[in-house]
Amino acid sequence: MRVLSFGVVAALLASGVAAQSDLVSLLRHGTAYRQQGDLNLAIETLAGAMQQASDAKLKARIASELGVAYYQAHRYELAEPLLKQAYRDASDPAERMRRAIDLGNLHAARGQAAEAVRYYGEAREQRDADPSTAVSAALNLARMAPENERLPRLAALALEIAQVIDSRERARYYLNLGHQARVLGTPALRLAYETLEQARR
Repeated sequence: MRVLSFGVVAALLASGVAAQSDLVSLLRHGTAYRQQGDLNLAIETLAGAMQQASDAKLKARIASELGVAYYQAHRYELAEPLLKQAYRDASDPAERMRRAIDLGNLHAARGQAAEAVRYYGEAREQRDADPSTAVSAALNLARMAPENERLPRLAALALEIAQVIDSRERARYYLNLGHQARVLGTPALRLAYETLEQARR
């Protein structure tokens, strides 16, 4: 990614007339700021880019990232309309799966379990579009399942995670599963140990 200084980013936002390529750069920088934990700068950058974007697909991508940034900042009332817009405007099934998980996470954070399960379930049903994202949906569903259902769900998911191609995603999913298994106590300790070991490889 071409690195823009903060001053250049600020100038692009202030100009009000950023070109399409500059808006893509702002999107990438806003995403990077969010991933680094600088949520205020991420929100400022993405909100400015959103105001200037006219291309529908680009605007949907910016809306998605801005919605996730607001969600991570616990500004749920601002996150929801943006995440719903991104979900509605998703250009393909895999993108729609990811946006459904974002909405599931939002509803889970708000304590709205039924809505969270609905969105996670929709993402899971579209597993052929993106098997890796489907694992993420299934891990969330396992977390929200009744306690007596969690261990068999997690054990089945361990086999599915082994098929994830991307090593970083695979490790992240193993860590998630291992932590979920560990809190289930003695019956799940072996699964927790095995999956946490897999995550380290």
